Amino acid sequence: MAVNSHQNAGIAVDLYDSLSGSFAVQETDKSGPDFQGKGRLTYANKDFLQLSGSRKYFIISGADAAENLLA
Repeated sequence: MAVNSHQNAGIAVDLYDSLSGSFAVQETDKSGPDFQGKGRLTYANKDFLQLSGSRKYFIISGADAAENLLA
């Protein structure tokens, strides 16, 4: 979402203009192999991002990693 304090700022997108909706935020059980229980990715002044919960480093690898794309 973008926020602007000016009342007439931006251009409406006809497809979404005047639509509304809602969503519910619920607690998670923080279990499983995903990142829910490992904490937020933070910068640790190192070469890699660090998970704030487990303090382990997050290392990206594979063909779609930015390091490989730009290598």
